[in-house]
Formats: sequence, C-alpha cells, structure tokens
Amino acid sequence: ASFSLGQMVASPIFGLWSNYRPRKEPLTVSIFISVAANCLYAYVHVPASHNKYYMLVARGLVGFGAGNVAVIRSYIAGATSLQERTSSMANTSACQALGFILGL
Repeated sequence: ASFSLGQMVASPIFGLWSNYRPRKEPLTVSIFISVAANCLYAYVHVPASHNKYYMLVARGLVGFGAGNVAVIRSYIAGATSLQERTSSMANTSACQALGFILGL
C-alpha cells in the first residue's frame, strides 16, 4: 500500500509542476527518485533491525517516483498527432504492464 500511497501523493505534484514548467523537469526528477528508491529497496536487508520500516519507506519512494504516469500520458497526447495517439498510448500501457509483470 505504501507504493500506491506514494504514487497518489506524487501524481498531482508532478502534474502541477509540469503545468508550469517544462515536462522534462518532473520526469527527470521522478527517474532519479525511482533509481535512488530502488537502490534503497535492493539493500533493505542490510540494516540489522527495523527492516520492515525501511522497506515501507523504500516502496513509498518507489511509488512517489512512479507518480509521473500522468505527465508521461500528457506528453504523449501533446507530442503525437491524432492518428498516432492511440497506438502510442497503447504502446506506453503495454510497456508499463510489462514492467509491472517483470517486477521492474
């Protein structure tokens, strides 16, 4: 649930940010957050105690980094023509589902 909570908190923040600044900024920041959070998640077993709390924080931060989905879809809608939009959105959804299935 911490992943979903992080994503729920981050989506409006990144969306608002992308309304006033170039979309590249929130997307870049979210990628860095995701990389750092996944590294934290990978090494959650290292501390001798309180691992479950580190794992909750790491998953929450991974979710926060994944809050960029709305910004990505907004970018695709603006960058494609009406004929390309359906296939581009479908490809994005397929890649997102594949990443979810593979656990990335």
